Amino acid sequence: MASNHDDLRDQRLQGPKSRPNREKELVRKEMSADALNKCHETRGVYVDCIRGRTLSGPIYCRGAFKELNECLKQYTTDEEFERRLGAYRAAKKAQSEQAQA
Repeated sequence: MASNHDDLRDQRLQGPKSRPNREKELVRKEMSADALNKCHETRGVYVDCIRGRTLSGPIYCRGAFKELNECLKQYTTDEEFERRLGAYRAAKKAQSEQAQA
């Protein structure tokens, strides 16, 4: 029992393991941030509408939320994600080749 506990402790202390989807997470997060920046007008309308409302916000601001969501959909498509992921991987590959040279 004690050796199992020690093994678990050693695993924790080794640090974080590599995450296989890290690239995708980073690209999706960047894409979402860019989409929010591009939709700043509709985001502002929604934020002004929802401010100060708790329970009535989702009902009262439904139209503003739909407008914001439609705007975000334009910039967060699967095609855009794949394009950005390819560009990220190409840049990372070029950077690693440059570091090796």
